[in-house]
Amino acid sequence: MAKKSILSSNLSPNAQRLKQLKSLERHYQEWKNDFTLDYCFNSYVVAQMEKGLAPQTIYNYKYFYSKILTPFIETHFKVSPKDITVEVFETEPTVLLFQQYLKDRGLGDNTLFSYMKTLKAFGRWCLAEGYMEDFHCTVKRVETDIKEVYTVKELEKLMVKPAITDFYEFRAYCMISLMLNTGARRRTLANIKICDLEIDEGYINFNTTKTGKVVRLGLERKTKRDLLEWLNYWRIDKGAKQTDYLFCNQYGEQLHTSTITKIVAEYNLSRGVEKTSCHLFRHTFAKMWITSGGDIISLARVLTHKELDMVKHYSNLYGGDIKKEIEEHSVISQMKTKSGKTLKNR
Repeated sequence: MAKKSILSSNLSPNAQRLKQLKSLERHYQEWKNDFTLDYCFNSYVVAQMEKGLAPQTIYNYKYFYSKILTPFIETHFKVSPKDITVEVFETEPTVLLFQQYLKDRGLGDNTLFSYMKTLKAFGRWCLAEGYMEDFHCTVKRVETDIKEVYTVKELEKLMVKPAITDFYEFRAYCMISLMLNTGARRRTLANIKICDLEIDEGYINFNTTKTGKVVRLGLERKTKRDLLEWLNYWRIDKGAKQTDYLFCNQYGEQLHTSTITKIVAEYNLSRGVEKTSCHLFRHTFAKMWITSGGDIISLARVLTHKELDMVKHYSNLYGGDIKKEIEEHSVISQMKTKSGKTLKNR
């Protein structure tokens, strides 16, 4: 041992540093080998949970890992994600191979985009955490056709106010009124409590949004009136407390999102409206906001989107509906035409 120590001490400073760096590099490689794809993705999910993301989003991540990513690894690399390091995605060919794997499964463009976006977010997180040294993943959204929203005639049918004494009809009517007023999701509707209503001031608080943000939105006059009647007749007069849910079943219990889907579908069909999607009310809200001149920054806040990408997508979808405004307000339309001689039409 003494002899080895003497030999080490005889090394030049540069040689000693080089030896230390090689030792660190060896330990680093051993350390990296512990970071399997399974370990890294589960750590990623935990990190997202700590950020307070919605349970549905966490469920989507877990589904992506178990039903999409794991079969891909087992099919193309013949190993389990527990036996391969996350470095497998450092090479761009693996990313392209994964994209082709999704296409071969016959997935729709939007689904493929969603899965690739999840992989990209995971890869960037691994880079930031030092689990990977390189990662490249290009995700391009495929422009979709303009979504068919509820027409004015259909909305007029749906918003014919039913008798307040009809629990089922009036409940569906009030929920639709609120969705058209705020663009709320089903999950948000299911979690509104009576105490979230500031009915005198004309506000409602959404404490359970997809992004985890608390949102305070104003109530339009007619919606405020409808909710006040529902609140007084079917909740307060029936003994409900402030901590009880605003929309409930006949026993005063919280509604499941699937139940809301069924309630709205039955109500719409009873009014002669074939469209029954709850989320279509959100698209209708976004379209009418944009086509009536509302700005997308405010729309993003109302719809609780963290980024502007989705509301920009809405804007692109419904851009054709603002042709009249473009013709009226664009710079070129406000300029007087000055020209020389023009060619006669042949």
